[in-house]
Amino acid sequence: MKRKLHIIFVIALLVRILMLFHLGDTLHVDEGQMVNLKNWVAGHGLSDSVTGPDGSVVYMPTARDLPGHGILIIATWYLTGTQSLVPMQWIQIILDALMIFLVFGIGRRLFSDKVGLIAAALYALYLPEVYLAVLVRRDVWVSFGMITSFYCCVRFTSDKRWRWWLIASVVLSATAYFRSTVILYPFALGLGLLGFVSLKRAAVATAIMTVIIILGLLPWGIRNYIVFDGRFLLTELNFAQSMWEGFGQFPNPVGAINNDVLTEKRMREDGYTGRFATFEYEDFLKPKVFQTIKENPKWYLGTILQRIPRALVVNRVHWGIFEKEGLDYHTFHIKDGEQKGPNVSVTSYGLKMLKLNPGFIFTKFLDVLIFGMAIFGFWKACRRHFSQSILLGLVPFYFIATLIPIRIEGRYMVPTHWALLIFMAIAVNYISDRLRHRNTPWA
Repeated sequence: MKRKLHIIFVIALLVRILMLFHLGDTLHVDEGQMVNLKNWVAGHGLSDSVTGPDGSVVYMPTARDLPGHGILIIATWYLTGTQSLVPMQWIQIILDALMIFLVFGIGRRLFSDKVGLIAAALYALYLPEVYLAVLVRRDVWVSFGMITSFYCCVRFTSDKRWRWWLIASVVLSATAYFRSTVILYPFALGLGLLGFVSLKRAAVATAIMTVIIILGLLPWGIRNYIVFDGRFLLTELNFAQSMWEGFGQFPNPVGAINNDVLTEKRMREDGYTGRFATFEYEDFLKPKVFQTIKENPKWYLGTILQRIPRALVVNRVHWGIFEKEGLDYHTFHIKDGEQKGPNVSVTSYGLKMLKLNPGFIFTKFLDVLIFGMAIFGFWKACRRHFSQSILLGLVPFYFIATLIPIRIEGRYMVPTHWALLIFMAIAVNYISDRLRHRNTPWA
């Protein structure tokens, strides 16, 4: 078993290295984040560069992004003596390949050795995760945090030792510096624990994890309180903006578009004169968001329902192959040199994507296949391992539930797809067993 696992690790590493060389310099970084980090390194704190009328540069504090990913990038800059992002890519590649051992451990402890091995192999070859591993964005670090913390959670359910739960809590506290949606994640895990421990023990575990995550975020909150004149914030500063741009993922009554630049342009046309991604920007957007929901409640509820299938199988996820240069990461918003409005029909969107991305149908087929196999695996697993299946299924369910009311993109969900791959491994294992024993009924 160990030899097979080591072979899978080598394959995982090679696939990620090949993806890095295949994509080369076509990967685009977040330019705004790079400016913020370079200002930080230069001693101006996490800030934007604002050029005044006289040409002078003023450094204004920002909370546009959580600082976790930025801290890691700056650490690699200091260690390597260069501001290249290549060392960060190699770190991500190695760590992501190592995740196959934890995926194996989760599958083995919840179900069986064979399921764990198949899940590890699927993770090694799952190209959307491979793509995230070579992309210098925060999302792959969310994958690391989710997998590591869940492995510790599984150890807690079997060993009943609090140290595993404490480790999981600390890991999630660090993960919250990459994506703030994990703040309420302890409640999902606590619900899953009910199949293994008493209600009292699950409640205590949930409370402990929640407190540790919030305490871990306090330095960020205190920093924001100081630099923003008493405005306390534990998350990134983009909730209202995300809500508004989330409206733009569908035909909408307010002309919203799922694009940062076009949204800012629209707000300036409506009278906004401040900087982008600030408290003032959020304060300007909030009344518009709430008014839109108040005046169009049925439409808003409809967008939530429409995001469910998109979160599962329709939402465009980069596979790193067949992609043409120039495709952006905005979901359900077509951009290929000219801007398209939010009222693009699903049919025209699909035809446009097929033209831009020759592998569109193939990758969508794989998305549907993986999800279908995962559902089948979940159903089969529930018959013998109900508590384990619910605990694992709560991982993607939680992220879907927290994101569909706001805005969802493919890369937001990929950090939870390892759970789907484990369920898919159950289906693969079941089908292979039935094929080997053809006379056994498919119960």
